[in-house]
Amino acid sequence: MTVAEAVQVGAVLAGIFPGTVLWLWMLIFLGLAMALTYLWGRRRNVARIQSISGALERTLAPKDKTYTWIGGLIGFHATYVMSGAAIADLRITATLLPRHSLLFLPVSRLLMGSDRLFLTAYLARPFEGELHVVRPSHLRWRLGGLSERGTLERGTLERAALDHGALGRTVGHDSSDASSGGRSSGRPLPELTVLFHSPLGPDLARIGVTTELARDLVHFAVVPDESTVFIQIVPRNDAVVRAAGRALLAVVEQLGRTDEDETNQS
Repeated sequence: MTVAEAVQVGAVLAGIFPGTVLWLWMLIFLGLAMALTYLWGRRRNVARIQSISGALERTLAPKDKTYTWIGGLIGFHATYVMSGAAIADLRITATLLPRHSLLFLPVSRLLMGSDRLFLTAYLARPFEGELHVVRPSHLRWRLGGLSERGTLERGTLERAALDHGALGRTVGHDSSDASSGGRSSGRPLPELTVLFHSPLGPDLARIGVTTELARDLVHFAVVPDESTVFIQIVPRNDAVVRAAGRALLAVVEQLGRTDEDETNQS
């Protein structure tokens, strides 16, 4: 609703209720608030989309790329063509809060919570094993079926296990090296749940998931179905987006090395 439309509606209501101008002023203020929210939210979301896509391209360096807008201001779908033969297809989705909509923003905050970024790499060669590093709340509310699978071993990456910028050495028990990981940041390091199935173990997570990424990590998965590596994060800033891109590349590279080692042994 524009300001002019709000004024017109207010004038009609004022005619229905003679002597009352409260409706008019309320609708004028509502129209102004919606117009200002749209301008601010549009600028903010466009800037975030440009920032996220730019950080991804600088980190992943695709040979070719295709973007599709979602709802104009809500986010984008992207497909990257990568150099080398390891990644057959890389698909990216960013969904942002509707900051341009005064009415839908509160509802989206309740349902989505925050902006979201999904990276899914489909590898050219299959692998064995499975690994998930996930927030306990996300596991409980969104991935309940995953936690009930009896084939997956379960552990916990403690806050103290984040050492030297990587997910630490211990799973399911306290680290003997109680590192200060995260004291330099205002936000505490999370406690992440690990689900894995041999031959992929929790050590694979150390390769790419840094403390910088761990704070905004929602779900990191290496899944044999369709040979995928999946990362979901809250794209709070460019540093987190770049960390997610580096984690993806590092894990894909390690999976390629593991596959080569098994081939050589056979």
